[in-house]
Amino acid sequence: MVKNKYIIILLAFSLTVFEGCADITGSPEPVPEISLPVVNLKIGHDEYTSLINSYYNKKYADCVYAYDNGEYDAGIRVQGNLSMTFYKKSYKINFPEGVLSPFQSDKIILTSQMRDPTLMRYVLSLGLFKDAGLKTSRYEFVGVKINNEFKGIFVQLEPLDEWFLINRELPIGNLYEGSRNRAKFSFEGGYNVRSGFDKKTNENDNFSDLEDLIYIIDTVPDSLFPGKIEECLDVENALKYTAVSVLITNSDGFEHNFHFFNNPITGKFEFIPWDLDGTFGLVNDYDDMALNSAYGGRENRLIMRLLGIPAYKNRYIEILEDLMDSVFTESEIQLRTEKITLKIMEDYYDDPVISSRGNILDEEINDLLDYVRKRRQYIIEHLGVFR
Repeated sequence: MVKNKYIIILLAFSLTVFEGCADITGSPEPVPEISLPVVNLKIGHDEYTSLINSYYNKKYADCVYAYDNGEYDAGIRVQGNLSMTFYKKSYKINFPEGVLSPFQSDKIILTSQMRDPTLMRYVLSLGLFKDAGLKTSRYEFVGVKINNEFKGIFVQLEPLDEWFLINRELPIGNLYEGSRNRAKFSFEGGYNVRSGFDKKTNENDNFSDLEDLIYIIDTVPDSLFPGKIEECLDVENALKYTAVSVLITNSDGFEHNFHFFNNPITGKFEFIPWDLDGTFGLVNDYDDMALNSAYGGRENRLIMRLLGIPAYKNRYIEILEDLMDSVFTESEIQLRTEKITLKIMEDYYDDPVISSRGNILDEEINDLLDYVRKRRQYIIEHLGVFR
């Protein structure tokens, strides 16, 4: 059962306040004292009005990004897809040449996490992927002001782009983003990879490395598949990405909202997780995603082919069990939520969206932990059949 509770609340809240959100001429509420590091965005009145009311254009407006005793001229636009319509919007900041973000990149994301009343799901998910050995974005909780008006707690996030690779001393190989719910791994039906994958580096029309991988997925029989696929895919990475995604019901992470990097050092593709705010039971319930099915029941051809090979399937089960014995336990996730709570608690109830919805952090965390408990039990019960 797909969970609609928070989506309905968010849409209602967005519709209620949206007409007035661009009116910045009235007297703002008193600015609370903020314990988190503060990002203050300074934007002209007309530019801010245009930015908010014409968010769908994804055009940059001029701003000043002030953080950690520094001020930098920059560009700002609204970030996201569905989240673009939210009252508490997410933003992408683009720095001019010669200026780098706190993460040593020329862009930075301020993600609002408006759907998530704990504000924790994204970073908890990043932590699990990192524990599994995947590359992940760096992040920091910050308080965001726009023209000195407190907009709430955001996650300041490192984008996945060429600077992400540079900062990890990786060559600039092809980095693709799965998008528009059309990132498929099969040419069935005349599929064109350009309809579901966007190039984030080496931005040209040459998708041949990805197309070669999909050709192998579509045509090579099981008897020859391991030898062929391991030439161009980091299978261990793909199995770990799938295992963590299944644990946290990252249903959005197989046809959309993931990055796929052709690593020039290994010559193999690998998954990099992205956009994880709907995890841990927020969008999908604990029993919505089967162990052998990516994307909540819709077939992902790559993952299905991998799990059709007994050796890969057994390794996938080992990874699931290892994660459930170590990091995906109720006690470990609770410990991580407690550490995050220490960071955000003083500012949590000053977040305008949190205060408007009347969220109580302890109750929201209990719902998240209840998901972990039920998801673990679901997987344990279904592993016997899956084997």
